[in-house]
Amino acid sequence: MIITNLSDGLGNQLFQYAFGRVLSLYHGVPLKTNPYWFKHESNYKVRRYGLSHFGIDAPEATWQEIDEYIFADTQWHRLLKPYYKRIRIHEQTYQYDSNVWKFPSRTFVTGYWQAWRYYADYQEKISSELRIVTPPSDCAARLMERIQSSPSVAIHIRRGDYLSNPMFNVLPKTYYNDAITFLQNRYKSLNWYVFSDDPEWKSDFVLPQNVTLVTGLSDIDDFRLMNATQHAIIANSTFSWWAAWLKTGHERTIIAPKQPFRNASLWSADDLFPPHFVRL
Repeated sequence: MIITNLSDGLGNQLFQYAFGRVLSLYHGVPLKTNPYWFKHESNYKVRRYGLSHFGIDAPEATWQEIDEYIFADTQWHRLLKPYYKRIRIHEQTYQYDSNVWKFPSRTFVTGYWQAWRYYADYQEKISSELRIVTPPSDCAARLMERIQSSPSVAIHIRRGDYLSNPMFNVLPKTYYNDAITFLQNRYKSLNWYVFSDDPEWKSDFVLPQNVTLVTGLSDIDDFRLMNATQHAIIANSTFSWWAAWLKTGHERTIIAPKQPFRNASLWSADDLFPPHFVRL
């Protein structure tokens, strides 16, 4: 059995769940989740458990099951075995790690697992489970009809905690301007939908006509609408990464930042973004 630890925002939860599912499929064993991070009040005030909105197929592990894995991970066990052969495994690198395919079939994994190659061979199964099963709000349903009635683009602007976190780039306006120009040169008569965690921020983007600033919706409604557009300009954000990766249809263009993080030695854009994402 694989147990995957869940924590942080929705995009990270989706990576953590998907990675656990990939390991369970690879080994042919059941998957269970550990969502207990969200039961701590200090965490719950900041981030909410979001996977209940999706058609995931994995029960929560019991405390007894979690304790069994934790207590089996003794100091002697850690000294004798390489990290990828242990019972409890913490992610060693933010880049793609080929040793994950050596993980045992009985493993408790913690980390973020943000490399597209982990999921490439399992996209159909993951996509089927990560379908939203909760209904949209009335406002989101009306926007969904508009989005699906004509060629559309989601623009995701992530600011918020990135302004004070030295690890992350706040993407420059030139990135968005270049991405908009790229799509305008490729497609005609696009309708644009802007999503941001800082909607009051006044930008000087060269925004085209037919722009809708989407505000006042829940995270899951933002996610479903971003996923519904035909094309996307994503931020350096796991939230918009998943909304884009789960898109269907051949005629779609997804634009991602060439340098998503300040420390390129920790995160590799080659690992984070699959080949069909256009990097600008």
